[in-house]
Amino acid sequence: MQDELSIEKARVAILVEQRDELLRKVFELEEQVRRLTQRLDGARFCPACHALLEEGSVYCDKCGTDTPRP
Repeated sequence: MQDELSIEKARVAILVEQRDELLRKVFELEEQVRRLTQRLDGARFCPACHALLEEGSVYCDKCGTDTPRP
């Protein structure tokens, strides 16, 4: 009985460690999404290839399409 309890405690400890690692990854991904959302706020995209346009660009750096002026 004691051995079974020890095995179960070890399993729970492993699951807790796995959960904690997954939560850390989720936090990192949420932070990446927040940074990307800030970067894209007010961004312009090429009408032809949909690449992200640099601020003030006249032509798309990716495909060369003339870009609409804001």
